[in-house]
Formats: sequence, structure tokens, C-alpha cells
Amino acid sequence: MRHNARHGCLFASLAGIALLFAGCSPWATYPPVEVKPAQAMTSETFEPLPTVMALAIDYARAEYVPGKNYPVNLPAGSGWQSYEKVFEKTQGDDTPMKTVGEPALHITQVRTRAFDAEVDLVYPRGDGLNQLVTISLNREVFKDWRVMSARLWQIRSIEIPDPTYTPPSAEELAKKKRESGPGGEIPATQPAK
Repeated sequence: MRHNARHGCLFASLAGIALLFAGCSPWATYPPVEVKPAQAMTSETFEPLPTVMALAIDYARAEYVPGKNYPVNLPAGSGWQSYEKVFEKTQGDDTPMKTVGEPALHITQVRTRAFDAEVDLVYPRGDGLNQLVTISLNREVFKDWRVMSARLWQIRSIEIPDPTYTPPSAEELAKKKRESGPGGEIPATQPAK
């Protein structure tokens, strides 16, 4: 009887830890489909959104546009801080899309639900059309996010969004410089990889 009680306590402890970690991963849709008071605490710069977007970009580059270094366009409303956070996590030398109509990788929406996430991404195909793909990701307790599958949508061509990147203002750059620490050096947007 004592042996079963010990296993019951161990199971309850592990279940509690799993629930704690699940609670730490926000349920978010970005850009938000509706604004609720609870979403005021959620931003596209909060984890796991930057990590999930970076993994989707790396996957799309490897699977759909190998050898091409297209710029990246994040969802509408993404600030320059979002681009920096995402690009710190990607495997390439990524740059934001800046010109209307230029070929790019477009993340149009991100959805995270505890241990699962989906990223809708549009990439340019070789035939000149744009392809929508939904990339599904997953993580386990104490493990990193990883791509689980991808679904190509059978839509002839997708309208691509205009660039969302807006460079930091002079005030934002000055604030960043002050916060960068001794010497006033601004950290590099792209760390050495």
C-alpha cells in the first residue's frame, strides 16, 4: 500500500510540474483576432512567439526555397524589436522585407497553445505564384520546440502583404544605446553563429 501511495505522490508531483510549464506558455494568436484585457500582457516579442517564428523561417528556407536568401516579413503589427528577437534565433543572415512586391518569406499568423504551435507562412514558388503553408510545431516539458509537420494549401496564389518592418526611431535607438550597458555599444542585431 505504501508503495502505491509513493507512486501516486510522484505522479501528482510530475503532473503539477507539467501543468506549471503548460501555464507558462501563453495561448496567443498573433496578430490578435480580437483584443481582450488578458492579451494586453501578450506581445509578439514574448516567448514562445519569436522562437516559433524563427523555426518556421528556418524550416521554410531549407524545405521550400533552398539556396535563396529571401527577406522576411513578419505579421502585421510587428515592431523592429520583433524582427531583432526572431533574427537572433534564425540560422541565416536574415533581413526584413522593405520593398512592396519583392519576393520574401511572409509569416501571416502565429498560433501558440501551450505545447503546440502553428505558423502560417507564404513563400514564392518557382513558377511565380505564392504558396501558403501551415507549419506545425510541438514541444515537450524540458525540451525545445521542433517542427512536426507542414501542410501546403491548394490555393492557386496568395496575395502577399506589404512590408511590416518599421526601423527604430532616433529616440528608440538612443534608449537602446543607454540600455546596452557600459561603453554605450549597441548589441549586434545578428549574433555570430
